[in-house]
Amino acid sequence: MKKLNRLLFSAAFLASLLVFNACEKDDPEPDGNKPTLNVGADIIGMTDETYPINVTVSDPDGNDFTLSWKVIESPVNSTPEIKEIGKTSSSFTTDIAGLYKIEITASNTNGKSDTGVLTLYIGGKLPRSINTKTTYPDLFDNEDYPDYYALNNIQITQGITLEPGVVIENAADAGLWFSGNNAFLDARGTAAKNIIFRGMDKVKGSWKAIHIASNNVNNKLDYVQILHAGSSEISNKKAALVLQSNTNTQASITNTRISQSGGYGLYIDGNNGNITAFANNNFSDNVAAPIRFGAMNTYVLDKNSVFENNGIQAIELAGGTTTDFNTSGTVVFAGLPYHVYSSFHLKADVTFESGVTCRFDKGMRMRVNADAAIVAIADSEPITFEGLVAAQGAWVGITIESPSPLNKMDGVIVRHGGDINGLGGNIHLFGSTPGSQLTIVNSTISDSETWGIHSAPGDANLTQNNNTFFNNKLGDILQE
Repeated sequence: MKKLNRLLFSAAFLASLLVFNACEKDDPEPDGNKPTLNVGADIIGMTDETYPINVTVSDPDGNDFTLSWKVIESPVNSTPEIKEIGKTSSSFTTDIAGLYKIEITASNTNGKSDTGVLTLYIGGKLPRSINTKTTYPDLFDNEDYPDYYALNNIQITQGITLEPGVVIENAADAGLWFSGNNAFLDARGTAAKNIIFRGMDKVKGSWKAIHIASNNVNNKLDYVQILHAGSSEISNKKAALVLQSNTNTQASITNTRISQSGGYGLYIDGNNGNITAFANNNFSDNVAAPIRFGAMNTYVLDKNSVFENNGIQAIELAGGTTTDFNTSGTVVFAGLPYHVYSSFHLKADVTFESGVTCRFDKGMRMRVNADAAIVAIADSEPITFEGLVAAQGAWVGITIESPSPLNKMDGVIVRHGGDINGLGGNIHLFGSTPGSQLTIVNSTISDSETWGIHSAPGDANLTQNNNTFFNNKLGDILQE
């Protein structure tokens, strides 16, 4: 009997312990006396600058508290400095770019605490000159956080390579100048990780430009964005991307967006700058035209690039006194008219695609040299050569000094030429040696200030059929 009582007592005691323990687990310690810490928003900054860190702490019981600051993540070899500057604030400085995380702990006098983590995205300052080959890595996955800052005009005399995802923010009127043939910009991003150049204030026309004066095959832009440039002139024009002509600069530009320039998107200041590849680009919301360059760069344009909402919806062609076609090729119809500010000089066989429209400024002409040819055969949309202003004599016209049998126009519109101070027609055929030759059919010749077609005395050979003439001041055709 005693043994049974002892067993019953033990069972009851164990049951009471289980109930007691269960109550302890079901009733955790209340947080009423724990402070609450708010570390605030992440910090975006740059090296060698001091950034205040301000936190807020509240304690429900009004207890006093202390803060501790601990760097828990930082780039290799970095030595960030944190200085307390107040009860709830400190300052942060570092000389190495990268991602930093600071663990902040608020502890009250009751021994209770709350912890938060502040993240700092610290970009690097680019030096005023870069004289050694340098590769710049992508520091942050999110493009909201700049990897590097250009605070001044930077001269670059060696090659730099930007890895996919790099973001460079530029201060007001700052720019990048690639000077000399050893310099190059290798900026090849990906569809998922574009390389981005933009203004620090993200306002149209806020920083200067990428200016390349380098005949180097490694100048390559692929999946790049150039935003907010064109603040001041280079070679008398504002532009986001400038390729310098007198250094025979060459560059490939593909899958690239140039937008919100204070002037042109792309500018080449003469005949000799060379675009080696051009495809799938986007030029939008630029103050001036999307592009201004020499004539032969029309050969490399594509039909997939987009040009929209620019101040001038045209591609401007200009060189020096003339813009020259030195080699044979095809002028591509890229979806916009060409505005011509230097006279065309054809020194080789040049073909114009269906749909091409060339609008010539006052006093400009198209000259077909003796050893060249013009081939303008429209198989769909007409090919048009006209004045920038729709008026008689708005430009000189087409002068043909070539005896080539390849000279042919079919489905072409030629109008607004025949400047009275020119050679007397929308189209003028030279008669002096070696003579000239043109076949023109199914075309419209109109609105000349002089003759529609003027065929000079001598060895000028004109073949024309099924053409339409109207509003030519002196008449349709003069054959002397």
